Amino acid sequence: MTVTHNTNVRILDEVVFVFLAYKQEKFIPQTLLSAFNQTCFPSKLIIMDDASPDNTDKEIRKLISEAPEGLNIEYLHNEINVGLVSQLNKLVGKFDNKLIVLQAGDDESYPNRLEETYKAWIEHNKPSLVLANYDCIDASGQIIKKFDYQSPSEKPYTLDRIIRRRVKVYGCCAAIHSDLFNFFGPIATEVINEDRINIFRAYFRRGIFYLHKPLLKYNSEVGISAFQSETKLQLLHKVRTEAQREIIDIECHISDLKKIHDTSVYNLLISRKKNVQWLTTIQTSLTFWQALIAIFQGVSPSVALKIYKKVRRLRDE
Repeated sequence: MTVTHNTNVRILDEVVFVFLAYKQEKFIPQTLLSAFNQTCFPSKLIIMDDASPDNTDKEIRKLISEAPEGLNIEYLHNEINVGLVSQLNKLVGKFDNKLIVLQAGDDESYPNRLEETYKAWIEHNKPSLVLANYDCIDASGQIIKKFDYQSPSEKPYTLDRIIRRRVKVYGCCAAIHSDLFNFFGPIATEVINEDRINIFRAYFRRGIFYLHKPLLKYNSEVGISAFQSETKLQLLHKVRTEAQREIIDIECHISDLKKIHDTSVYNLLISRKKNVQWLTTIQTSLTFWQALIAIFQGVSPSVALKIYKKVRRLRDE
């Protein structure tokens, strides 16, 4: 479904806006409108609904029928749910030299998001990844935590910090150079942390730029990545689950090394994988002796001792 361009509206020819929805009918009337009400139009707004079982599709179609004149819209509605990564993989090979700005169906972009993101992309020589900050909102759309302009900016996205997961990924505010999709190809569908994959890939391509300002309202209560921990067992389950997901990420990183022909990073990833594999085995009964054995077997002392202390605190609570 396409709308004829209005020459009175500034079109960012190098920008594609991708709106990803799944089972978010109550948010769509507000969040999709935020994609419509940008200070500049993208060359195309792609709306993807991943076979939502509720009325998300109905809400999207209603709003599309009322979309602003001049906004070029393509609506892709799945009949079968395929998952977020498979949705993103549809962008591989679809565009050349475009900045692809992403928005989840339960988040709300500020009106200047496209304009500010594109400006940063151009001014910094079209990096592979542009990240920005956000204000946190609850499920009702009320801001519960505002971005602090006085807070320190992010530290550099170095390879060591990326591999050790010391960097924030700001996946909800990501804008990706189409070259990153085209060069590396599809992400393995079993990956959950696709934003981590993009960070790693971007480091080896055209780099990462972080914009220290809020460009989006992030739904921190019901987002795809929200993970509530209430009990000791749930906390340990979170550690093990995140470790299992990271192992999948590392395997994806290792596969990506074949594309960039950089074998020097392989040993760093294998070392990280050894630490993470140990985390998948953690139990509430973890003893200091078991932590020492893990160190002797190659697990990082800082990781083993940190986890042991965390488990001990849980037992003492």
